[in-house]
Order: sequence, then C-alpha cells, then structure tokens
Amino acid sequence: MALDAGYSTPEAFSRAFQRTLGQSPSGFRESPDWMRWHDTFATLDLREPVAMAAYADQLRILDTPDIAVALLEHRGDPRLIGDSLRRFIGWRRAQGLSPARSRTFNVFHTPEDVDPAEFRMDLCAATELPVAANAEGVVAGVLRGGRVAVVRHRGGDAALAEVFRWLYAEWLPASGEVLRDAPPYLERLSLHPDVPQQDAEWQAFLPLAPR
Repeated sequence: MALDAGYSTPEAFSRAFQRTLGQSPSGFRESPDWMRWHDTFATLDLREPVAMAAYADQLRILDTPDIAVALLEHRGDPRLIGDSLRRFIGWRRAQGLSPARSRTFNVFHTPEDVDPAEFRMDLCAATELPVAANAEGVVAGVLRGGRVAVVRHRGGDAALAEVFRWLYAEWLPASGEVLRDAPPYLERLSLHPDVPQQDAEWQAFLPLAPR
C-alpha cells in the first residue's frame, strides 16, 4: 500500500505517517486517534470531480426486497465512526461474514452536517442468521424494500455527499417522484483495502414512494 501511494519504501511511508498524525501506522491500527485524523484531513479538498450527466444517464428505478441484516448503530460525532467500524469489522470476521460473502450497507439516518451529537448511521451486513447478544452491540435488523432510485459510483467516498446532494436537490424535483419515509442508504460493492481506493465501488439508494 505504501508503494501504491507513491512512497519509495514502507519506511518512508511510516515516517510521513508519524509526522502527520503523531502515531506510527502500527500504533494507529492499535489505538487510532480518529479526531486528529479528521482534523488533519478536513483542511484538504479531497472531493472528486463528479460528472452528474453520467449519473443521470445511468440512474435506475428498481423494486427491492426486504433484506435481513446485522447492524451496528453509530450515534454521535461522525469523526469517531472509525471506532464503530473497527468493532463491526471484528464482529463480522468472528461470524465469517466477510464482504465477499455478505453484502455491506451503510444507512444514513441524519445528514452529515447535523449537530455531531445527533449524527446517526447504521453499519450493516446482510445475513439470514440469528444475531446472538454480543459485546460489540450488533443487533438484527431489516432494510425495508420498495421502490428506489439507484446510481453507481467508482472511486471511493469523496463524491458521496455530492451524489446524494444531486439526487435530492436536482434529480428528485425534476423526476416527479416522491420520497418514501425511509432513510437513504449505500451498498458497498468493493471496499478499500481489498481494492485500491480509486477502484472502490458503491451504489447510492434513494427510497421512493409506491406508484
């Protein structure tokens, strides 16, 4: 990964990581300082150029079934979501529910710019298996099916906010569609570090009212 990021050696990457975040990569893995991570990178413009015409051309409206999931709710400062992710990934590994075997979803109950104390998001893995009580706080849930508008993106999360903004602010008013009383969500089709960040793919779902 260090070489993929443009560093000549893993040691050069480690030194740069230490200078930037005050922790070695191994130290960050063991006890990540997510607040410093977000405060460091929030000053960078990491947004991707988004060609919205391409989304308009490939947007689909589908009828989806209910999907049984195991979910972990993250509530509170979105800068700390990395801690919830680590717990959820650990639980998935223990259950044998890798992304290769179990579809991965994120459900957005609040916008990202809400008061941090009110931010709420679900981390979900599709499974029909019962979810036993566990220390991580993972519980059984259901993604309710229905009509949805779907667009697909390749290239990581930098375009996520812009894609949902376009769906809500531009596509929806022009479409004649009406929102269903359900939160928008994301399906992660391939994830970093399983694939390079620029090759990660996801689908954004906007729930629509029946017709």
